[in-house]
Amino acid sequence: GGLSFALLPTLSVTVDRPVLNAPAGSQLTLASAQRIRLGARLLPLLGGDLAIDEITVEGLELNGVRDATGHGNWERLLREQPATDDTAPPASGTDTDLPRLAIERLRIEDARLRVEDPAAGRTQQLALKRLAVDGLNLEGQPFAVEIEGQTGPEGEGLPFALRGTLAADRTKRALTLAEGSLTLAHVLTMAVPELRVDTDEAGLPRARG
Repeated sequence: GGLSFALLPTLSVTVDRPVLNAPAGSQLTLASAQRIRLGARLLPLLGGDLAIDEITVEGLELNGVRDATGHGNWERLLREQPATDDTAPPASGTDTDLPRLAIERLRIEDARLRVEDPAAGRTQQLALKRLAVDGLNLEGQPFAVEIEGQTGPEGEGLPFALRGTLAADRTKRALTLAEGSLTLAHVLTMAVPELRVDTDEAGLPRARG
């Protein structure tokens, strides 16, 4: 796709119609989008911090297929993480290898996820009409999140909307939903209780028990 960028007053990059092809052996396009825009501040980047003014993704399409053994066509693209002893979370207040990240405005509009499992005879689908995050950070400060979408096939699935306040702490490796509400089918609205998820060094949820 087309690429344009500017350096001043902030680093700005726009990519039109980017495409990520699946590994050899698959006929599907793994990921594509109509447009991706990124705006970041230069000075924090020079210091190793990610201070991003805006990330906007329009028309995102994600396509996955599982083979007969249950492995997805996307797995080859995921970097293998070295084995670590993660039996206990890092002590509170200690630094980690995660970078300092701040995103003032994150928007994902008209996104679709489709995962086919021919062996099981099923296809999972998720459509995100809008995902909006303001003030995202990893320093434990709360930030607002809004998600509106639909599960299942278009026109047949269950519409949902989630609004809440999250806090992500990179030193404690924890993600906390402080408060929120979930609306189903535009009718039923319920409060979402406080929820904390601890993560491992790869940023994945840590198993409990």
